[in-house]
Amino acid sequence: MAKATIILSSSIRPTMGDLHMIFPIILNVLHEMLNSEMQIKNQVAQRIYKKLDDYWTILRGCCSVSVVLDPNIKMSSFDNETAIIVRERLHNVYTQYIGKEINNTSFAKNDSPRDYFRKHYTEKSKNNPLEEYLTTPEENCNPLDFWKQQSTNLCYAGLTQMA
Repeated sequence: MAKATIILSSSIRPTMGDLHMIFPIILNVLHEMLNSEMQIKNQVAQRIYKKLDDYWTILRGCCSVSVVLDPNIKMSSFDNETAIIVRERLHNVYTQYIGKEINNTSFAKNDSPRDYFRKHYTEKSKNNPLEEYLTTPEENCNPLDFWKQQSTNLCYAGLTQMA
């Protein structure tokens, strides 16, 4: 708990990504304390757990895009099911920032249905800064410095505006 307090203190600028990584662990630790033999410890843990669980239920649903834009976290803090939902939400927001659909590929009229979908799939994953960002390893950096550095890269213009 002491390490969580240090990370979440305002002196080191915690991000939503930090919260997203730390809160579930804090809740697990508190949940384990609920079975404590010491009545006072159990009561304190129960009250803290209830407050944090209520807070976390609200917070985790509204911060997913900002969590992914933390280069230290990206998609690593989401389970597979949630990651699919978050990725879709992120693509929707990203599309708004770049001002056009991500994949505006033209297809020939004589393409077979299979060719049409193959090209669609290929083009969607090719030259997409969002997918490039998501597939690169997490960084160990200050997120603000990271996005400031990326702001000079025109390829990342939509992402830097989101961040």
